[in-house]
Amino acid sequence: MSESRRIWIQAVILALLGLLWLVRGFINNDFAIMIVGFSLIFGAVSFTLTNYVISGSKVKRYAEIAFLVASLGIMILGYILSGALILMIFIALTIALLMLGFILSYLLPKIRREI
Repeated sequence: MSESRRIWIQAVILALLGLLWLVRGFINNDFAIMIVGFSLIFGAVSFTLTNYVISGSKVKRYAEIAFLVASLGIMILGYILSGALILMIFIALTIALLMLGFILSYLLPKIRREI
């Protein structure tokens, strides 16, 4: 299977999974499940942008920041409205991974220059 086809399959599966969680949340009236579904959908869009938009493009950078802020905003709003512990855990994990990503993207080029 080609790399391009595999990436599209992964993005579609992630988006469908998010949509299923969103519908499941609506059916069960569970706000936390709906928020997880929204986050998975934003993750699928971000995954697609990462793989198919030129990395030097300003539009990509702004879109990634917008989807990051939207995803975090949805999780934080969901936690405030529902008080679900799982959303608090997702928020903490997302912030920790973002900090790790920013730290590594800043430090790795400096470490490679020193070696």
